[in-house]
Amino acid sequence: MHELKKPTPRYNVKPSTDLTVNYLFAASSGNSRVMKSSCLLLICILWSISATDVPISCVTCVGESEKSCNGTAQKCSSATDDCISVIEELKLGKRKTSFFMRFCGDCSQQKTGFIRFDKGVLKINATCCNTSNCNPPAPTIPQDKSTSKSENVKASGITCNSCYTANATKCDCNVYMDCIEGETQCISRYISATGGHTHAAAIRGCTTLKMCEVTKNVEMMLYNVTIQNNKITSNFSCSNDSDSFQTSFLLLMLNVALFSKLTTAT
Repeated sequence: MHELKKPTPRYNVKPSTDLTVNYLFAASSGNSRVMKSSCLLLICILWSISATDVPISCVTCVGESEKSCNGTAQKCSSATDDCISVIEELKLGKRKTSFFMRFCGDCSQQKTGFIRFDKGVLKINATCCNTSNCNPPAPTIPQDKSTSKSENVKASGITCNSCYTANATKCDCNVYMDCIEGETQCISRYISATGGHTHAAAIRGCTTLKMCEVTKNVEMMLYNVTIQNNKITSNFSCSNDSDSFQTSFLLLMLNVALFSKLTTAT
């Protein structure tokens, strides 16, 4: 008799449904996190690029001081514009007057410094900020340095035409002044405001290289803005040579003296 072999048992192993689901869920969750991070990064990049192309808004106004300068926010025309506050203080003898304005513009082109002439000094200062509706800090005017009578003021060797004329776009005169140490430039500048706030003045005198470092021997527009129906323009030119008229006059006097000496000798 043949011995019957027991059939080998067969087991149908089914993969665990829970393990499969957990694996698929983990994989999809990982991909989702990567996709979310990538999307956030892309959004940030696109936002930063678009933000630089959007002009900011600035409060614009004109007045005699910061307190009297009231206006509303206006969108700037260029995406590279800043919000700028400028104050100009004129000291003419013992009298002081000021001119204040806020506008959109290029902060790097704003000039701070002074122009000294025979009867006084004009001081200019500016502050800036570059976020929408920001308020630039109020610019201040530095006080004059007190000097004793015994203190000697050194000359810079530059002689400049000196004059100030209100309600004019230029001033021409035969007054000259010697610039002092630190004043190595002759400057001619005017400002004109038309509209609700009328203001105009021309000035010539001595200034520093900082005031003229971009505009040497070239006329440059300092302001060209419209603020609350006020059209404000200002330009200036600088030179590090003494005024040609003064030089020509000295040469003429030298020639006259030489001619007189020759005629006397004959």
